[in-house]
Amino acid sequence: AVDALYGSASPSEGIQGDEVDEEQVILGAFLASVAKNAHHAGIENVVFDGPTEGIMVKADPSALEDTMSHILTNAKRYRPAGTAITISLTAQESTASIKVHNHGPHIPESLLSRIFEYGVSDRPDSSEGNHGQGLFVAATYLSKMGARVAAQNLSDGVAFVVDIPMIKG
Repeated sequence: AVDALYGSASPSEGIQGDEVDEEQVILGAFLASVAKNAHHAGIENVVFDGPTEGIMVKADPSALEDTMSHILTNAKRYRPAGTAITISLTAQESTASIKVHNHGPHIPESLLSRIFEYGVSDRPDSSEGNHGQGLFVAATYLSKMGARVAAQNLSDGVAFVVDIPMIKG
């Protein structure tokens, strides 16, 4: 399957070679929709907290949706059953910040700066189909849109913070 998707390139080379088609996106409305529809991807109890208007970014909606799906899937995997995943949105002078927060265990310090690298996973089943691709894909897509992502250990869990340039309006 990997050969069919990427030809002779490695999976990481194939993902990095993908192009993104950017358009103007009303980020809050987009994220509210992601939270509302996350259950269709098997991710229950996702809550959006932030403005739904006024924050415009240039992004590829498909790549941004895929990015959010990978981050939410990771949050779901590590949260205690029944707890919410919160997507919040704030804006600074020229940057919008998306924070995806889940309660649960911290990311080991030895992995915190490496989890967005291809093949990095702390799951024991990583040799059986989980190759540490999800967060790598998320970081790669965001980079192509001029955005960046970082993980943070918080007192009550973990947050993934995406900073994406806003369109001046």
